[in-house]
Amino acid sequence: LLLNRQNKIVMKKILLFSALFVMQFLFAQQIDLTIRYSVSNSFFFFFAKPNFTQNNFTWGPSQISVLVPSSFPNQALLITAHAGGSWGYNSIVYSSSSSPNFDFHGVSSNGQLTNLVANQELLVFSFLAPSGTCIDGLRLFTNGSDPDSNQPGMNGGDFQNSIDNGTLADIYNTNYNNTGTI
Repeated sequence: LLLNRQNKIVMKKILLFSALFVMQFLFAQQIDLTIRYSVSNSFFFFFAKPNFTQNNFTWGPSQISVLVPSSFPNQALLITAHAGGSWGYNSIVYSSSSSPNFDFHGVSSNGQLTNLVANQELLVFSFLAPSGTCIDGLRLFTNGSDPDSNQPGMNGGDFQNSIDNGTLADIYNTNYNNTGTI
């Protein structure tokens, strides 16, 4: 009887340690985002940089939101998907009263198996600038500081960047080099 009780305690400790290890692994996964403009072909490119390597990463459902100056034509961006599934519109808000200088474009994907390599940028999607030139100030939505769905004029639109790792855990971390294109 004593041996069985000790075995049970040891097994509980092993299970607890295993669960903590798995949780640490899942929460340690993070993906950062950036946007760049290519002068040679007038495209804006969105890149993701994971801090982990994984084959067959599910990539969804996910959303990446783009803020463009309100001087940008009130039209949908013509998205070209490169990785992470088919990217399309989730929501658009033009010149909200809480942020009149920007239009908000929420682009989402239900995901697709994608291979990721730690600290290597992956081209996720792109779009052509309607003017054929760089749009000064275009940038990614900044979670926690840009207006959320409850702010005036946001019409309930959720523009938070999020990347699902297939277990309903958001592993989006931050934007890098996101001071607005020039």
